[in-house]
Amino acid sequence: MLSYIYRLCRDFEDRMGYPANVLLINAEHLDKLRESFGPDLDFADIRSRLGLEILLREDAIHPSVNWLVIASRQAG
Repeated sequence: MLSYIYRLCRDFEDRMGYPANVLLINAEHLDKLRESFGPDLDFADIRSRLGLEILLREDAIHPSVNWLVIASRQAG
Protein backbone atom coordinates (compact mmCIF):
# COMPACT_ATOMS: atom_id res chain seq x y z
CA MET A 1 0.00 0.00 0.00
CA LEU A 2 2.77 2.46 0.87
CA SER A 3 4.55 2.02 -2.45
CA TYR A 4 1.26 2.58 -4.29
CA ILE A 5 0.61 5.80 -2.37
CA TYR A 6 4.18 6.95 -2.99
CA ARG A 7 3.71 6.36 -6.73
CA LEU A 8 0.40 8.25 -6.70
CA CYS A 9 2.08 11.21 -4.99
CA ARG A 10 5.07 11.18 -7.33
CA ASP A 11 2.88 10.96 -10.44
CA PHE A 12 0.65 13.77 -9.15
CA GLU A 13 3.62 16.06 -8.52
CA ASP A 14 5.18 15.25 -11.90
CA ARG A 15 1.88 16.02 -13.64
CA MET A 16 0.80 19.07 -11.65
CA GLY A 17 4.13 20.62 -10.63
CA TYR A 18 3.27 20.71 -6.90
CA PRO A 19 2.82 17.99 -4.27
CA ALA A 20 -0.48 16.44 -3.25
CA ASN A 21 -1.68 17.18 0.27
CA VAL A 22 -4.69 14.83 0.55
CA LEU A 23 -5.10 11.08 0.34
CA LEU A 24 -8.63 9.89 -0.47
CA ILE A 25 -9.29 6.32 0.69
CA ASN A 26 -12.07 4.14 2.01
CA ALA A 27 -12.13 2.30 5.36
CA GLU A 28 -10.72 -0.90 3.87
CA HIS A 29 -7.77 1.01 2.40
CA LEU A 30 -7.19 2.62 5.80
CA ASP A 31 -7.04 -0.83 7.42
CA LYS A 32 -4.42 -1.92 4.87
CA LEU A 33 -2.48 1.28 5.45
CA ARG A 34 -2.49 0.71 9.21
CA GLU A 35 -1.16 -2.81 8.61
CA SER A 36 1.67 -1.35 6.53
CA PHE A 37 2.76 0.94 9.37
CA GLY A 38 2.28 -1.52 12.20
CA PRO A 39 0.06 -1.54 15.27
CA ASP A 40 1.88 1.18 17.23
CA LEU A 41 0.91 4.14 15.04
CA ASP A 42 -2.39 5.93 15.45
CA PHE A 43 -4.28 7.88 12.80
CA ALA A 44 -2.46 11.16 13.52
CA ASP A 45 0.94 9.43 13.30
CA ILE A 46 0.04 7.92 9.93
CA ARG A 47 -1.04 11.34 8.60
CA SER A 48 2.17 12.86 9.88
CA ARG A 49 4.39 10.18 8.36
CA LEU A 50 2.64 10.42 5.00
CA GLY A 51 2.63 14.20 5.04
CA LEU A 52 -0.96 14.05 3.78
CA GLU A 53 -4.37 14.71 5.23
CA ILE A 54 -6.54 11.60 4.94
CA LEU A 55 -10.13 11.85 3.78
CA LEU A 56 -12.23 8.73 4.18
CA ARG A 57 -14.74 8.28 1.40
CA GLU A 58 -16.80 5.15 1.05
CA ASP A 59 -17.11 5.77 -2.70
CA ALA A 60 -13.30 5.69 -3.12
CA ILE A 61 -12.84 2.52 -5.16
CA HIS A 62 -9.09 3.12 -5.45
CA PRO A 63 -6.83 5.34 -3.34
CA SER A 64 -6.15 8.70 -4.94
CA VAL A 65 -4.33 11.90 -4.07
CA ASN A 66 -5.18 15.52 -4.69
CA TRP A 67 -4.47 19.04 -3.47
CA LEU A 68 -7.13 20.85 -1.47
CA VAL A 69 -6.95 24.36 -0.02
CA ILE A 70 -8.54 23.30 3.26
CA ALA A 71 -5.82 20.67 3.80
CA SER A 72 -3.08 23.23 3.18
CA ARG A 73 -4.61 25.50 5.82
CA GLN A 74 -4.70 22.69 8.36
CA ALA A 75 -1.03 21.84 7.74
CA GLY A 76 0.08 25.44 8.13
